[in-house]
Amino acid sequence: MLRRRAGHRSLVLPAAAAIALACLLAPLGAVSPAAADVKLAVTVLFDDGSGPVAVPSATVRISHSEHGVAAGWSGGARTTNSAGTVEVRSFDNYEGYDFHVRAEAPGGDIGGHAVVPTYENDVVDARLAEPRVVPWRSAFSYTPITITLRPTAALTGSVQTTSGASARDRVTVIAYRENSSGDWVPVAQTRTASSGAFTFGSLPIGRYVVETRSATGSLAVARTFHPAVASADEATVFTLTSGETVTVGAVVAPVWNVETKRVFGADRYATSVAVSKAMKPSGGPIFQLYIASGESFADALSAAPVAGSTKSPLLLTPKNSFPSATAAELRRLEPEIITVVGGTAVISRSVERRIQQIADAWGGEVSRVAGADRYETSAKLINSGAWRSPRSRIVIATGTNFADALSAAAAAGSERMPVLLVDGNASSFSQTTLDALEDYEPSLVYVAGGHSAVSALAVNRWEREYGLAKVTRFSGDDRFETGELINDFFFDTNDNALIANGLSFPDALGAAPLAVSLGGPLHLSLPTCVRPELRALLLEQGSSSLTLVGGPSALSGRVESLRTC
Repeated sequence: MLRRRAGHRSLVLPAAAAIALACLLAPLGAVSPAAADVKLAVTVLFDDGSGPVAVPSATVRISHSEHGVAAGWSGGARTTNSAGTVEVRSFDNYEGYDFHVRAEAPGGDIGGHAVVPTYENDVVDARLAEPRVVPWRSAFSYTPITITLRPTAALTGSVQTTSGASARDRVTVIAYRENSSGDWVPVAQTRTASSGAFTFGSLPIGRYVVETRSATGSLAVARTFHPAVASADEATVFTLTSGETVTVGAVVAPVWNVETKRVFGADRYATSVAVSKAMKPSGGPIFQLYIASGESFADALSAAPVAGSTKSPLLLTPKNSFPSATAAELRRLEPEIITVVGGTAVISRSVERRIQQIADAWGGEVSRVAGADRYETSAKLINSGAWRSPRSRIVIATGTNFADALSAAAAAGSERMPVLLVDGNASSFSQTTLDALEDYEPSLVYVAGGHSAVSALAVNRWEREYGLAKVTRFSGDDRFETGELINDFFFDTNDNALIANGLSFPDALGAAPLAVSLGGPLHLSLPTCVRPELRALLLEQGSSSLTLVGGPSALSGRVESLRTC
């Protein structure tokens, strides 16, 4: 959010609402002390510009991303009492799940003013509402939540590109409202019609700026605030009062131009060599290089953020033979240290000896990091000394599938965080995992994937035992949305981004170190088209150079041209 000086207009308060204000305890927004077993208290206020008052009989709805409505709630809804407050006590069954809280005015209006259903921070669009998370501690009581309902107004305009053409490809337009702290908060979004026109029919009154950021068709526009400025603090401010319609006028948006290229080889091993050459085009000697199996994904997923954190290449090999192209790349780079990741069940001793023979030509050192299984190997990598102190953050992902760990690898490498693979189906972490975590002593933990990927029970038991400061979970509806959530969180703006096939791992395994070296994220895509959400994220982050890892059979020409699904 961006900061700006607050400013408000005054309106006459409805008499009934003014009386209700007396029911609300001072200071403003406070609620009466809740009983010890109250998990959540929501207070609904109304503010027409003259000051907030409590709203009795308002409807409060609570919804969970995976459970739906809260247990014991009729349609997920309850009504506020005379003080405008409703209390929730039965949240224990939802520990670890995120939820949204929305308030609705009784009858849809207050004092003759139309009022739109609203989330916290005046957000009226569910897509922009920030969820809360039910904590793991059953004795926890929430800081009271306050939702403010306001009279509505309308905002209209049209979008044109810098070429003079109307933005007929359904450009996304976002309305930001200034909150009481002077921050610009996105509260609603819409898309342009075929004429380029857009309308926000029901926005809470207040001060607004307008942003354009993406399109789903062939014509895309870069992220910009009206009038074609980089930040909300520079944008034109529009003040909306009750029941009025404000016209923005013509919003000029710059056309998004992006350069795409490919990095690939004849097979997965040649592709990893091509990625290495893209990382180190001038050759060696270099300090370090990692080698992992290309026939399975687990060890490479653990190695990728380690290699990325030191901007070291990650090459792939079969179990029982060492490709000639890979051998040639070793000779080109002459790494001082070569780390083989994984046991002899995935990379044989004969291959290790062959690597050492090659490295003997320049005095290179070959070592192996391996455990009894993929989880122990991952644990040994984490505590191998590759990570700088203090050890504060770590990513946890399932080792039974590649997608979530792959999405997290570039972000983790860029932030110098390890990725620890766990058995996501287990109800508790193995002793090997627990020992690794105890040795690493993380205070901030990111979980890549939903509860079906990494068991909430396992995270819960670990959190209870070790008292972690914070656990943040990235959970989308599928692997692609999870990856987009991760990249949206760890990357703001960047020129460079990588795209890999999200349904097949071979080409992508060595891509994370390249992404780190370029300073951008690694995105997962469908092989035949680009999800609109991914395209929108690329636009939002200002990616102007895209590297596709894999040939046309892995990522089609439609992906290269960023055609949406």
